[in-house]
Amino acid sequence: MNLDLDADQALIVDAVHEGLSRTAGPVRTRELGFGLDLACAAELAAGGYLDVAMGGGAGDFLAAVLVIEKGAELLAGVPIGARTLVAPYVGVQDPPTTVALASGDGSVVRYGAEAEAVLMLDGDCVRWLRAGEFAAEPVPSRMAYPLATVTARPGTGQVIGVADAAARMTRSWRVLLAAEIGAAMSAAIDVSRAYVSARTQFGRHIGSLQAVQHRLAQALVQARGATWLARHAQTLMGSLGRIVQHPVATAMTMAVIALALALPLFFNVLLLNTRAATADWNQAFELSVYLTKKAGTERAEAIATQLRARPDVARVRVITAEQALVEFRESSGFGKALDLLDTNPLPSALVVTPAVGASTAQGTQALKAHIASLAEVDTVELDTEWVQRLNALLDVVRRVIWLTGALLALSVVLGVFNLLPVPMLDGGHLAMYLYEAVRGKPLGLRAQELGLRVGFALVVGMALVATFNDIKLLLR
Repeated sequence: MNLDLDADQALIVDAVHEGLSRTAGPVRTRELGFGLDLACAAELAAGGYLDVAMGGGAGDFLAAVLVIEKGAELLAGVPIGARTLVAPYVGVQDPPTTVALASGDGSVVRYGAEAEAVLMLDGDCVRWLRAGEFAAEPVPSRMAYPLATVTARPGTGQVIGVADAAARMTRSWRVLLAAEIGAAMSAAIDVSRAYVSARTQFGRHIGSLQAVQHRLAQALVQARGATWLARHAQTLMGSLGRIVQHPVATAMTMAVIALALALPLFFNVLLLNTRAATADWNQAFELSVYLTKKAGTERAEAIATQLRARPDVARVRVITAEQALVEFRESSGFGKALDLLDTNPLPSALVVTPAVGASTAQGTQALKAHIASLAEVDTVELDTEWVQRLNALLDVVRRVIWLTGALLALSVVLGVFNLLPVPMLDGGHLAMYLYEAVRGKPLGLRAQELGLRVGFALVVGMALVATFNDIKLLLR
């Protein structure tokens, strides 16, 4: 797990540690009888550390978690998390220095009697109670902080208007507790490590025993795990908070990304459907070849075999005189009249379908002339005007297919280009979000600024190279 901090976060932690070291600690906590440490609260407020999350960004909320961890580590007698993390996350503006959290009306609350305001869960809502709007009755406490039963006065308090405020308060409260527990565990481990390193038993330090070392190592892993999870959870909450705070911008960004991903698919489906719809259009016209009466079935098959060998012929269907008579009898309604005839008056015929490459006016005319020159071919019929109209329509369809393919290729290129891990593009933002999710902290401001400059230079450079290559191709 990676718990490294960037330069700005390290400065915050060092400054909070330096400030609290002067006013907080176990000795100070015992002197106050585990009560509210006003000196600590004043130190944090003067340094602006209670307001680090007011910006609403993921980095701001993570900074709040770092302040909470340091306060829990040094036993600061102040409800830091409620003021620094929970109140800003649920949308409270300008909260006082000391804020308490209540799980409901009449619940036992940390620093309930000392707090200047209380955030109280009320079903699916959150009530913001200021001084005079709640009553606090202290209760005995064996904890390192005072407890009190807090009851809201009837008809008082302001309902927080942020959507899903109760869920937001619950999530941030859980992160607050995880951060405090992880930091307190780490501090306790440090105290235990110092103790076992100094205490001797049977002439050797207790800390040299493997059983003690293993227990301390196990406890340290658990403490670090709690800290890691708290920081990552707060980073996720900060990211969701930014989305909620800027719904229009978020919706537009998601719409652009969705359009960039859906456009290639749309053009691909359109291209496939267009090709499927026009695949057999070249077979919409055929050449009807009528043989002479002398040409029998064998001659018709021979001519069909000869035509099938030509590259400009897709297929040839032979209709013998007997088949033609049967079809004519069934479709014409002149069956009785045909029975009076002594011989079959119909010749054998061929139905020739040109290949796709020959489905033009010139190609079909050339094929018609060749077939007409064959021996024992009487007539070749072809609606030339219809062929010309069909070929014009096919030409338009082919142009549409080529245009659709070009748009598909362009949309794919633009979509892939937009997803490149360049800071100016969406891919760069996704890369930074991935970094933030893996490391548990956002990329530093200096690194983001440098990335934007490098990304701008790369985009401009690629545009110049592409323009230069296009100009070279035009000049050739």
